[in-house]
Amino acid sequence: MYNLYYFLFLLLLYFTFFVKGFYHLHIILVDPSATTSGSGAVRGPTYDKKTILIAKSATGGKLPVTFDATCRQPICVNVERFNNEIGYIVCHHGIFHHKEWRLVPEDERAPLRQYLLENFDINLRNETTLKCIDEQMRKAWKGHKYKLHTYFKDIGGEDDMNMARRTPHPDLKKEQ
Repeated sequence: MYNLYYFLFLLLLYFTFFVKGFYHLHIILVDPSATTSGSGAVRGPTYDKKTILIAKSATGGKLPVTFDATCRQPICVNVERFNNEIGYIVCHHGIFHHKEWRLVPEDERAPLRQYLLENFDINLRNETTLKCIDEQMRKAWKGHKYKLHTYFKDIGGEDDMNMARRTPHPDLKKEQ
């Protein structure tokens, strides 16, 4: 019976890799709930609703996340959901008027971390956990700030500051 399952897995692997390509193999192995159409893979929600539903179905209502101190990365099954949620939180609740992430004061970082407690079982008193979360938030913050700066240059904000004030990036709220 074990050999049959192994054979079916290899057959699926062969079909997926050689017929549809490596990208579809990645989706099948990483996210079995994702669907594919004739034109390619369809991305599902990367944050919020699906993460909340999965967290509610997990024991205790929260998804567990473990961290590696040496590389400052989460290492668990929920890594992708955790990183996507950090990106969503930073994008929608972060403040971007600082030059670098290291200059963002602790009183602005702490509320961002608190949002993670809604769906993830993490210990914010642990130094390793804080360093890992800050590293992930730094990456997300830097990427989103670059996106905002590119938009600023594209609309001519360097030449006309009033134009930049009149047409803020669609992702930004008034308090950001």
